[in-house]
Amino acid sequence: MAKKHANQKISPYLLEYIKLTSFGRYANTIVGPFRSGMNVVFGPNESGKTTINELIRGVLFGWPQNRRNTNAYVPEARERVGSLYFKNTKTDEVVELKRTKNTEEVEGTEPFLSDIDKETYDTMFALTSDELLSLDKHNEVTARLLTAGSGTSSSPAHALAAIEARIKALMSRSSQIPDSISNLRAEQARLRTQLAEGAEEADHFQAQEERLRSLEPQQETLRQTQSQLNREIETLKTKQARLAQLEVRERDTKRKLQDTLAVLDQTKTDADTQLDRDTEQLINLSSEQEYRLLDSLQDLEERRVKLQHLCDNARTDATKSQADYEVLAENQDVQGEQRRAKRQRRIIMVFALLIAVVMGGLGIYLFTHSRTLLSLSYTILSVLLIVGGLMIATAGVALNIKPTKTEEQLADNLRKKEWVMQQDQKTLAACLQDLEQHDRAIATFLESHHLGAADGSLRQAHRIMNHVRDMRSQRALSNQNEAALQLQRASLEEELRSLRKERQDIYDSLGGVEGNSGKASAIEALIKRKEEEREQTTQLLSDTNQHYGEISQELQQALHLQQFAQHKQDSEVVEARLKERYRDLARLYLAKHALEDAIADWERKSQPEVYRQASHFFEMMTDGAWKQVRMNAAGEIEVVDAIKTARPPHLLSLGTRQQLYLSLRLALLMTADNVGRALPLLCDDILVNFDHERRRAAIKALCELSKKRQIILFTCHKDVAELIKEIDSESNLVEL
Repeated sequence: MAKKHANQKISPYLLEYIKLTSFGRYANTIVGPFRSGMNVVFGPNESGKTTINELIRGVLFGWPQNRRNTNAYVPEARERVGSLYFKNTKTDEVVELKRTKNTEEVEGTEPFLSDIDKETYDTMFALTSDELLSLDKHNEVTARLLTAGSGTSSSPAHALAAIEARIKALMSRSSQIPDSISNLRAEQARLRTQLAEGAEEADHFQAQEERLRSLEPQQETLRQTQSQLNREIETLKTKQARLAQLEVRERDTKRKLQDTLAVLDQTKTDADTQLDRDTEQLINLSSEQEYRLLDSLQDLEERRVKLQHLCDNARTDATKSQADYEVLAENQDVQGEQRRAKRQRRIIMVFALLIAVVMGGLGIYLFTHSRTLLSLSYTILSVLLIVGGLMIATAGVALNIKPTKTEEQLADNLRKKEWVMQQDQKTLAACLQDLEQHDRAIATFLESHHLGAADGSLRQAHRIMNHVRDMRSQRALSNQNEAALQLQRASLEEELRSLRKERQDIYDSLGGVEGNSGKASAIEALIKRKEEEREQTTQLLSDTNQHYGEISQELQQALHLQQFAQHKQDSEVVEARLKERYRDLARLYLAKHALEDAIADWERKSQPEVYRQASHFFEMMTDGAWKQVRMNAAGEIEVVDAIKTARPPHLLSLGTRQQLYLSLRLALLMTADNVGRALPLLCDDILVNFDHERRRAAIKALCELSKKRQIILFTCHKDVAELIKEIDSESNLVEL
């Protein structure tokens, strides 16, 4: 077995993530990532450390039972769901182990659970302070810990105990175990004695039994006759009841047939209602003709909508152009501009006349004065002034008569607005004329296609077509109803004929006189006669049974013959069971010796290394106060201190005892590396009862194990997390 351990390979898998999909008060929560070696999950109280531990155990081996005064981590109105994600460090493949209901197995557990069972997992891989305290019985520690690494998926020590219990049960004399060898041998002796007594009585009662058998054929004949009469009477009564049912069904069928004929007549009357010629023509249109007519109506309607749209646009344009013209003509600003232009022309004319008058007066004055002075220059100047004044006066009058550019521009804008207004009114008149012509064409089209009742309205024409379609559907439905009523009528008539034929067949099978009432009386008479024959047969059978009972009473003791046969059968069964128990006993002894040899071989080869490792860890944790962990001659664990004093675990303090059990677990995990190779070691605040120095030493021991196995330590103490980081700088910290 040690060779087998040496050949085991360390699993490449490590736990990378934990997902609490729905567990306790957590939903869709992911914890991680975790790495190989030492991992520390730090979080305050009630942050979920214990919940995560329970989820890992639940995914691997099933959810905890929902019992009173225990926390099963069942979320409100939901199923517990969780996943563990393992990463293959060689291929980077990620494997998900997921569990929902306990009844559903977790798929893909190979290679995670192939080398471990739940009990070994709880003992070695889920470490808590309470778990360490629960191992206070050292004899149980020996059986559970030292056989956990034996290379099997279950404990050989427990298997050996179960085999010894089965051997003890096979050899027990207790009445609670009727299949034990001792009880079966006692039962065998008792049955042999009863067989001997039964053989003697069997010969004495054999003759009486032959006499009793002679009455059995007569009883059987009478029973058969009675049974035959019962069947005939039952058949006659069944036919009588069937005739009554047929009569009721025949009346119901006739009534249904009359109702169907009445409804059919009413349907034909409704179908004969006369329609006007146009409606009849429209109803008789084929689907293709109706589609073409509807398409034509649609085209006419689209054309009218377009013409109406053009008319609306033309009316809008005419209204707008007229409004623009009227606004321009009546605009106060434009009129004011014209008045200002006229006023400016008048001012210019007045100013020009004033200048002309002044220049003329001055010229006349100079001209008069020049004649006195006889000066030619004054004369020419006066003439020039007079002529200039006349020219200025003429220019002022001309400017007053001719309109200004502003006035000309305003007049031109007014003429343009008027021209646009006239063109829009002509366009509106043309659109209205086209719309009127189209309406006449619509009226002509509707009249020619039997839609004159629409009065030229396409909307009304569509309503008429919808009404015609409904009438056509109603007519088709009426035709279908008429066909269904015809089928129902034929079915009822066929059912009526079938009922009459069945009734006639029943009467024919009975024979008798003609006429239904006569046949009914014949059935009553036949039933009465058969009942009288049955009473006679019953009386004769009763007499025979009485005689048979008297003989049976005499042969009451012959029941031992039946008991004798039962005893023989029971004896054979007991002998077969006894042989099987002997074979079971032999197999159990062989298994017991094989397990004892296997456990002894494992203990001889593996125990020294286990205790050497445990002594190393225990000495490290206690700083040399305790030097050795060993098993004494009685097979119990004991520890030896520095002065060679040996003590059993129950005499140690609480913290020291926990350090001892932790050392044993670490030693087993170091040596039995073929157990739970892919699973991490979970430690939930296991250092709370350790002082500072022993806590540091215990962390060093855990770090030493983390080189071979993945470890996840949960703690709510920040100093513990910092101490681990100080000792192992490569440790992974996950905060909750």
